[in-house]
Amino acid sequence: AEYVRALERYRQRADDTPPPDWRTLIRPFEYPFPRTQTKREIFVASVPKDGRLAPQLVQLPDTIKFDTVLRLVEAHNPHVNEWRARYAAALVDAARYKLNNWPRLDFGISFEDRVEVFSSMPTLFAGDTLANTTWNFLLGLTQPLLDFKENQALTYAALKDAETTRHRLDAELHERLTEATDLYFEAAYLMRQIAIEDAQLEVTERRAQYYRTLRDKGESTRLQIMAVDQVRVGIESERAFHAERLAFLHSRLKEVMGMPSDMILHLATERFALGDYEPPLLEDAVHRAVVNHPGVLAAKSALASAYYQQTAGPSVRPRANFSAGYEARIRDFELGTATGNVDEDRTDELVTLALSGQVPLASWRSKKLHAQFWSNMQSALQLAQESEVRRVRTAVEEAYMDFGAAQRDAAAKRATQAFYLEKLRVARLHEEFGAPGRPLTVLRPPDEPGAIEESVSSGVLAPLTAEYEYLRALDRANAVEMDLARRLARVWREMGDMNSFQTEITANGYDAARLDRPAVWMWRTKDAMANDDAIDAAIQKLRELRVRWALEEASLAYEHKLYDIAEMKQPTYLQRQPFGQVPAYKDGELE
Repeated sequence: AEYVRALERYRQRADDTPPPDWRTLIRPFEYPFPRTQTKREIFVASVPKDGRLAPQLVQLPDTIKFDTVLRLVEAHNPHVNEWRARYAAALVDAARYKLNNWPRLDFGISFEDRVEVFSSMPTLFAGDTLANTTWNFLLGLTQPLLDFKENQALTYAALKDAETTRHRLDAELHERLTEATDLYFEAAYLMRQIAIEDAQLEVTERRAQYYRTLRDKGESTRLQIMAVDQVRVGIESERAFHAERLAFLHSRLKEVMGMPSDMILHLATERFALGDYEPPLLEDAVHRAVVNHPGVLAAKSALASAYYQQTAGPSVRPRANFSAGYEARIRDFELGTATGNVDEDRTDELVTLALSGQVPLASWRSKKLHAQFWSNMQSALQLAQESEVRRVRTAVEEAYMDFGAAQRDAAAKRATQAFYLEKLRVARLHEEFGAPGRPLTVLRPPDEPGAIEESVSSGVLAPLTAEYEYLRALDRANAVEMDLARRLARVWREMGDMNSFQTEITANGYDAARLDRPAVWMWRTKDAMANDDAIDAAIQKLRELRVRWALEEASLAYEHKLYDIAEMKQPTYLQRQPFGQVPAYKDGELE
């Protein structure tokens, strides 16, 4: 209760209340949600709800980057967590079949009393006995004998069904990550697009002001002003739609990330240099997709489950049981004697060992139908697997084709953007230093329609026209940049490896570090950057890590020597490592 009150105070932000200290980070592929004190950018609290702990977002970074979006989707998307719950349930379900192998405990108690409805008590002669009441107590065990193989096969089939559910979970996760990528990059595109449209409106307003000034002098027509107003109204309409669309994308993205609808979302305006990105070779990508795609793996698991279902045999089948029991009978007798009837109690104790069985008359027919059914089912699942493999191959090839087309389109749009930027620069130079009325001939980019050459006038409107054309080119380049990221996401989705997509795209960010810079985040930054020797040691540890890892795994003895940057440039070291880098390796005559 104290924790919930602290959470409410933090939500209301009445003061500088910090978030509650009891936090837990939801990690992917863990269900139920783990409780840990790990501190990251995303904090999720375990809040009591309906008698159980439920995750509740408590704190997010001020500006959400793309990798944070993907982590939130992976950990907190409701559809993904639904499949996690199904996967957990499937694992529990797989454990119940072997319980049928356990012995069955039999027990009972019964009471019998003589009623004498239709006849009176017979006359007893000497030596005769007649029971008035009987108590029976039974305790025993019954062990099935012929169900072990069936239950084992059903267990394996259920585990394969759980594996199929896990692959469906992966497929759902890939779909949601792709959807989040589409939403994020479209939102980033619209944020830049709105800024471009604001600049276009400013240019249009300056043009309209120029025409209004001319009309006051009688040098402009009303038609020219109406033409400018027509362009302005069109831009304002597009901007209003883009603002509404951006608000919808924010709402939808919060839903995909599992964030509360009332939480404020601030997206980072990240940009990624994907125009020159080289995905894996198509042959390698197709091979990876066939091996790793969740759809293919789910089809394989379903086929394996069908095999075990067939191995389990039919449900209508012979049964055999072994039972052992202890029975006590307590009877109240009337004993006939020469002098009269005498009451007497007797107790009988019995130990029973029994072997029993059942042979349904339809067992042979059931076995035949079972074999036919699962044989046809395996054929259908085999065809489904082959069809899924073909679909994955086609999807990967199509995704590669689309991404390649987007890269070529991006190159063309960048050339167009550079052309109009240069045209704007020339127009402004003419405005400052050129001769009025003297045009300048420039080459039009090859992807633009029209003549190969174009004249740039040096009139008053020339800079405004060039600026507006540059903004239009920037608009088209912005759209292609969004399209590149979305198509690249589809490439990795069809490869069945969306988990690597985040790493691949982050490495190609405009602000990403160069590959040859040491990743000092692996150590404490303050210690690693303390002095030149620490920096040299950090660099060498990073680059020699794989070599030392292999030596450690192989249990091979080795010695290592540290070189500073100056020593690595000396001729003696360059003979061993021509590039002047680390690591350098020597084993006897092998260097």
